[in-house]
Amino acid sequence: MKDNRIKEMQEYILLHQSVSLKELCDTFNVSMNTVRRYINEITADSAIKKVYGGVKVQSPVSSLPTFTERNQTQSRAKQLICKKAAEYIKENDIIYIDSGTTTMYILDYVPSSMHVTVITNSYHIIHSAVDRPEITLINLPGILDRRTLSFNGENFKYLESLNIHKAFMACTGLSINDGATNSFSAEFTNKKIAVRKADQIFLMADCSKFGVSTLMTYCPLSDIDYIITDRNPAPEFRQIIEENGHHIVLCDSE
Repeated sequence: MKDNRIKEMQEYILLHQSVSLKELCDTFNVSMNTVRRYINEITADSAIKKVYGGVKVQSPVSSLPTFTERNQTQSRAKQLICKKAAEYIKENDIIYIDSGTTTMYILDYVPSSMHVTVITNSYHIIHSAVDRPEITLINLPGILDRRTLSFNGENFKYLESLNIHKAFMACTGLSINDGATNSFSAEFTNKKIAVRKADQIFLMADCSKFGVSTLMTYCPLSDIDYIITDRNPAPEFRQIIEENGHHIVLCDSE
């Protein structure tokens, strides 16, 4: 119970970015002493730091590469991953396409005759779908974050009301202990809700992401139905995936 409450409090802080101790007391209906104990654990090894009267997320954004810089890394592999992922999209699917450089080309490989509903907060996915009348596009509202070229804010409230057949997700890292992780706190809640609402989770990750853990876990490794990648991961990854009846799919080589 205590661990769950600490996790809920951490997620609340990540969502709101800056929170007073009193707000945490009121929101979680606990005493100030309890909040202080929980905060000591939360801030021990995270990007959440204590400030006067509360806590604040201090993500090292200045050191994070830009969207353009990230897009230049493993660019051909990402396109091949998108091509393979598109094979799992079927007529009348309701799909969530995550923001990120690994997912941005996926609609390029969906046949123009196929009718699908696309839910996204990605600028690039929106742009790809605009001139395709066979696609029903649901754009999550929000403020454009130029680091990720995604729209974020309180759009997760809208996402909560939607059903999702398949979620095609990106990550900044994938590890056995921490699962699929993300470096941008503004995107955390959308990612977490998308994987919870989806009937199937497809993680699109090139080989450079394996064994990497970043700021926040949005999905444990055991919950991912398909990992679509360009190279086989270490045997321990495959063992965990296969033990849960899930799959690692390699994209076609050039």
